[in-house]
Amino acid sequence: MGAYFRIVSAIARRSILRIVRRPQSLMPIFIVPTVFLAVTSGGVARAVDLPGFPQVDSFFHFAIAGAIVQSTMLGGLMTGITTSIDVDNGFFDRMIVAPVPRSALVLGRVLGGGAIAIFQAALYLALGLAFGAPLRGGVVGVLLIMALAALCAASLGGLATALALRAQAQWVQGMFPVIFVIIFLSSAFFPRELMTGPAAAIAAYNPISYIAEGIREPIITGLDLAITLEAFGVALALTAVTSLIAVWALRVRLGGAS
Repeated sequence: MGAYFRIVSAIARRSILRIVRRPQSLMPIFIVPTVFLAVTSGGVARAVDLPGFPQVDSFFHFAIAGAIVQSTMLGGLMTGITTSIDVDNGFFDRMIVAPVPRSALVLGRVLGGGAIAIFQAALYLALGLAFGAPLRGGVVGVLLIMALAALCAASLGGLATALALRAQAQWVQGMFPVIFVIIFLSSAFFPRELMTGPAAAIAAYNPISYIAEGIREPIITGLDLAITLEAFGVALALTAVTSLIAVWALRVRLGGAS
């Protein structure tokens, strides 16, 4: 078991080092959420005056959690794109013939994407503090946010890796618009309590809603055990399911090999 986790950690470190050596590859997953955060904060600033809207200093304060979720989901998608690159250039095939457990090849990549998401969350929390948005959950809240951000990225990373192993790179890239639809049909940028019609029904069953609310609570209010446990339960379940799908996709690719 110790050898297994050493292999997983080695693959995760490789994923992290690829980003450290080429930090420009992170630009798209920072620029898009940051621009969207700026546009929504200015365009719908009066939304905080709606009856029933959570008590926040500004819409920017409310939307930081949405930006973290959006950025980490895009980061998780990058896990699938880098897997596609490794498949295309033959590196993944060389890893397959090595005497390592096949599942470790997948889990290492997923964990690497989760580790990078911690940095993404830290950046947006620092951005919020720089523009006067308080973090009411303190140090414990920061740790909870980073853990949920890592799980958010890992959950999508598992699904993106599965697509990379079972289809062409274009399929993974085609998930970009799907991610935006998933985010907009959640409570990442607007409270569920104020949604109506089909949007409210979809947001109630959208797992991203619960992850976003778990990230938002330490930012705007403080610590709420019920919301935190619900968010972690959903995030852990989603990560486990998508990771299993990715492992299954690899085994199918190898013709059922373990």
